Amino acid sequence: GSNVRATKDERDEAWEAAALRMWRRARPSKVLSGVAIRPAFVEIFHAVQDSINAWQYNIDDTDLCAALVHKAMQGVRIRLILDHKNFYSSPCARQGKRVKELYDAGCQLRLLRTGPSVTHQMHSKAGIFDAGLPSQVMLIGTCNWTHNGFENNLEHVMMNYEAECIGEMMENFEGDWLVASPVTDEDIQVMWERQKRRDARYLLERRTRNSKSCLLYTSPSPRDGLLSRMPS
Repeated sequence: GSNVRATKDERDEAWEAAALRMWRRARPSKVLSGVAIRPAFVEIFHAVQDSINAWQYNIDDTDLCAALVHKAMQGVRIRLILDHKNFYSSPCARQGKRVKELYDAGCQLRLLRTGPSVTHQMHSKAGIFDAGLPSQVMLIGTCNWTHNGFENNLEHVMMNYEAECIGEMMENFEGDWLVASPVTDEDIQVMWERQKRRDARYLLERRTRNSKSCLLYTSPSPRDGLLSRMPS
């Protein structure tokens, strides 16, 4: 009995190993750059069915945040680890609004301090999609999930399907998740008030000095209407 069971277990393990090798050959890792980055993110975001776990230093891309909101409303578990300091004072003009919408949609947000100094940052840009499922994939690289990251900057992102690598990253994520602080209603309120004060300050500077940088920061944009862009 035990020998037969062991033989069957060995066959099952061999079959799983062979299936994994075939999967890796069918879905090799690849490096993305430039205009190839956004389409890959869009495809993966729309395909995800179970979970999204990510570290993000900045996040304000309207289309991807709309996809996150939509997935959260469909029941996908979304957990984002953000930099503690940058959460309250992001240089991205739209991050405050996007983060508030993600929070209101039920995305789980936590803030991570990586050291006592303001120069210590949670600077990772990585996302793991459908961890533990055959469709699992990781996107990791230099690109923040921002308009600048996808549209203006020179960035590189690796798309990785290797189960072992993704498993190690998920262990890392779970460790960071445990020590990170959950975002509360009070955190959102403080962040939002600071965002509104920055907006008002830049508007005043725009009126008094006609600053081009302020114009870029505060100009109305069709991208700001996130919920109106939600898929039906």
